[in-house]
Amino acid sequence: MVCGWEPAGRKFVLPEPGRSAAGDHTVRLLTALTVAGFGTLTDDAERTLTVEGAVEGAATARPTQTATPAATKPKATATNTPTPTPSPTRLPANKVPQAQITSPANKSTHDVNQSDRGGWYVNVSFRGEGFDSEDGNLSGDSLRWFYQRTGGKKLPFGSGTSAVAKLYTGEACTTTTYTIFLEATDSSGATGVKTIGVNIRSICIY
Repeated sequence: MVCGWEPAGRKFVLPEPGRSAAGDHTVRLLTALTVAGFGTLTDDAERTLTVEGAVEGAATARPTQTATPAATKPKATATNTPTPTPSPTRLPANKVPQAQITSPANKSTHDVNQSDRGGWYVNVSFRGEGFDSEDGNLSGDSLRWFYQRTGGKKLPFGSGTSAVAKLYTGEACTTTTYTIFLEATDSSGATGVKTIGVNIRSICIY
């Protein structure tokens, strides 16, 4: 590199004459030197110059541009998003089974035809069925029969799809009403009930 000196007429050559010295160079000056972009550099001053081309007797130099470091983006902080707790699976509600008394008809009348120490009575046969949407057709102990005399207690008289009840009447020439219950119970304990009424008629004696 060739740089002009003050006083004029003196020169400093880097590298040897006739060779290009493009690139960045650090020079230490032992006297005053005027360089474009730096002004006058005093003795023992050290500066960095970028030599764009230099041969013996001539040189072009400019101050080395110092790159400004790019702004560093802050690293994203990982956010621990809580895992949502799954909602418990809701099972469908258990449906109540259906009971049906198929015979005899509701409010049917039956005449007594036998007697014992309890009085006059008649055996009445009942048939029925039960169905559950989860268990299907019900039978056996899942179907239970009960009767209740007007003003009396509810008493069992059988199970399954058929049963026979011994139903007594009261005084002569009277009719006693019974309520018949068929209860259908599924495997979950839900119970559906069907009821009918039957009339038991006594014999008139004159």
